[in-house]
Amino acid sequence: MSYLKMGVLVLLGGCCLIFFASPRVRFLASAILEEPDKVKLRRYEYLSRKWRDQSILENATGAVFAADPPWIIIPEEEKGRLRRYDLARREWIPAGEATPRVTDFVLGAMASWDVHGGWLAYCAPPPDEDGIDTLKAVICDVDTGEVVREIEGTYFQMRLSPSKKMIALIENCGGLMEFHEGGNHSRHGQKGRLKVFDTATGKLLAEHPDYVLPHGLAWSPDEGSIAFVTYADKGVFTFQEREGGRVQKAQMSEKMYEMLGKTEQNVYVWNIARNETVLVGKGAGPDWSADGRLVFSLDRDAYVHSPGEGVRKWITLPCTATFRWAGQGLLLASVNEGKRPPGIELLVLISTENPARRCAIGQAYRSGCFSP
Repeated sequence: MSYLKMGVLVLLGGCCLIFFASPRVRFLASAILEEPDKVKLRRYEYLSRKWRDQSILENATGAVFAADPPWIIIPEEEKGRLRRYDLARREWIPAGEATPRVTDFVLGAMASWDVHGGWLAYCAPPPDEDGIDTLKAVICDVDTGEVVREIEGTYFQMRLSPSKKMIALIENCGGLMEFHEGGNHSRHGQKGRLKVFDTATGKLLAEHPDYVLPHGLAWSPDEGSIAFVTYADKGVFTFQEREGGRVQKAQMSEKMYEMLGKTEQNVYVWNIARNETVLVGKGAGPDWSADGRLVFSLDRDAYVHSPGEGVRKWITLPCTATFRWAGQGLLLASVNEGKRPPGIELLVLISTENPARRCAIGQAYRSGCFSP
């Protein structure tokens, strides 16, 4: 055998070794040669290989719920499908066939949804209607799909109370609060009214006087308060529309601020009985723990507000995230790594005692939630 042939064989052998050793190359090859499910698994393994401390899940119970994206390239039977990660079994289990898809059927977007104590609350259009302006709130059994309550309206965010006796809804009031170049407007630029309903009767119990953003809701453990998000000057909104090359201002107010650059969002707490609202801090995505701690996110940081201690920075991740309490010394983070398709986030459970200990459990479309 000539030295040239031997050199070629050595080179080919080296390439094969690199192929099987490199996670990135294995993922690219799987995208070309293998089935979609294997592609998804390989991508997950590559991106989350640093967060695999499963020991923090020992003796943990309950489930993390997530949904599949409603994209055109996904098979119809998987669009908006709800899945649950059983913490005790440490595996993903599809929701029952009767469980509704949590899509809103509008441009492939995902409606808000929440799971708590065996109930699923989600947005859905009434029969024979296909518009985001007609989305109603539906509460059903997460396993059987049996409807518990329907609340008519135009809602785009929701949260069940700890006892499930009430539900907080943000009603779409129209009007864009955020300006996007080229006229591409986000649903999250819509303003809303925060309302509280009785789940047994569907009766309206309370309504917040200011406009809010659909960037997170949370109930206090005693169900007396709700944390929500709005701009720094709550209730004072402007928006701009672009027609051709001309920028047009609308909905003027006495307290007018320029919309461009005015993107600061704050977390507030609303005491329902007293109808009082108190500023907590700059951020979004609030969630309350059973012992009264309020966590919220600001870019890559998690802040926590504890009774009698005020607000402090708690956890910093390498990329942006939103957080939900999972109890049992665990915090659920929905992490936007920036390497995934739009809307796809990595679900990571973090030890509250030692935030450096983390365990990635899978992916979700627009975050996940925990239910005992």
